[in-house]
Amino acid sequence: MPKAKSDKEARSKKTTVASLLKGLEMFDIGHNPEKGVAKAGPDGTPARGVRIRAGQRMRRDGVMTRTEGPAWMKSTTIANVKDWLGLDIYNKWVKSRERMVSDAVSHKISTTDHTRYPAISEIIPNLKKRFILRIPPELNPPQPVCLARWPGSIKREEAKRLFQLWDDLVNPSDGRAFVFHTPDADNRSATPAAHFGCWCHYTNTPHITADSLPEDPIVAERLRLFLEYVGATIVPAAGNILEQIAPAQLGVVNKLQEYCLEECGESLRSRKWLQFQYFVTMAVKEGSSEKSHLDLMDWKDWLTLVFSIGTYESDSFFVLPQLGLKVNMRPGDGIAFLSNHLMHWATYPTDGRRLVFTCFVDKITFLRVFGQQR
Repeated sequence: MPKAKSDKEARSKKTTVASLLKGLEMFDIGHNPEKGVAKAGPDGTPARGVRIRAGQRMRRDGVMTRTEGPAWMKSTTIANVKDWLGLDIYNKWVKSRERMVSDAVSHKISTTDHTRYPAISEIIPNLKKRFILRIPPELNPPQPVCLARWPGSIKREEAKRLFQLWDDLVNPSDGRAFVFHTPDADNRSATPAAHFGCWCHYTNTPHITADSLPEDPIVAERLRLFLEYVGATIVPAAGNILEQIAPAQLGVVNKLQEYCLEECGESLRSRKWLQFQYFVTMAVKEGSSEKSHLDLMDWKDWLTLVFSIGTYESDSFFVLPQLGLKVNMRPGDGIAFLSNHLMHWATYPTDGRRLVFTCFVDKITFLRVFGQQR
């Protein structure tokens, strides 16, 4: 008698990538349903002893209601992704961009044409500017959130100052410009990225990235000023998002920071501007990563955060083929997503400039501290 198939095998057979790319069929949509918590008085005002707190409102029928979760969630769209197996299909097999593209083509998924994918606002009705796509717990995901957008994370005046400091660093009038050291993985972009902080790339123990240690003292001082302002703007914006949607990640990063300080010693302790409280490494670049890719050196279970600032007004899409959608990134927006699981690329705006900050947890550094236990 043949052995019964496991639920996982059954779902794997039933689910295909093609079936996922059908918009609403992929998501369970929820707009934070409200629950009645108290009746109002006969005149329609709250009954004695009942206060309207943050996240609550009084409906016309006299029932006091509250938005599930904290107050900010009342202006947030939350949807559940129905099947994690389809999203995770690449992470189990892909070892190179070439293999990823080959697999994508075999599943009839475009890795170059963003017009093949609708904007998320076309898929989810009444989508709010802030949204979260969750993976239901019963699907046993490594991370409960696979994608989120946090609009207005960086203020306009903050973005202006960040650009000024960036130009001082890479386009100085005296010609003493910052030199990019990190090679571009898979030649995925026409523009270089600088990587700051610590990681374990190319070595067995964490070290400060080459981009973080300019030899020219003038360039080093300009980098310090730039990263100190990043620490006052981008870093707390990343922390705000993680505290709301992935608080467990914060405790893990604290241990990673301690490990990096222990291994790098005084060279890191004396450079506070390289100690990012909510992540270990940050990439900065002007432009976008135009080629589809997976960030296989990011830790697979934790969210990567991307912040876009600039002077552009045209559309700039963050494309996620496995989700069958794209997200229009406006200046100041923050995006959190599983960069090791979700294939992605970005389109460059047709007007203005854009500077992108990518905040992530290096996979090898994580494994040095936690091994395979998580």
